[in-house]
Amino acid sequence: MKRVVVSLPEDVLKALDKMRMERPDVISRSEILRRAVKKFLRDERERELEEQCRQGYLRYPETEEDGAWLLAAAATVQDVDPWDCETGR
Repeated sequence: MKRVVVSLPEDVLKALDKMRMERPDVISRSEILRRAVKKFLRDERERELEEQCRQGYLRYPETEEDGAWLLAAAATVQDVDPWDCETGR
């Protein structure tokens, strides 16, 4: 694992240390920052994927035919009772 130096505003550092002391599973500053960076990277990746989907729908908008097919498929699924072992409906 590589080490990096991170500068934080004093109020953020105080809040971080206060939170660490109040938690029963006291984890290190490093672990908190690792988790925060991982979450940030996941969130950014999700945002990028959502933007790609949005751009795809702008390039290839859903047609009325697509919408009709989707509604028909949803109606079929709604009619199925997964707990009915005899008929499956």
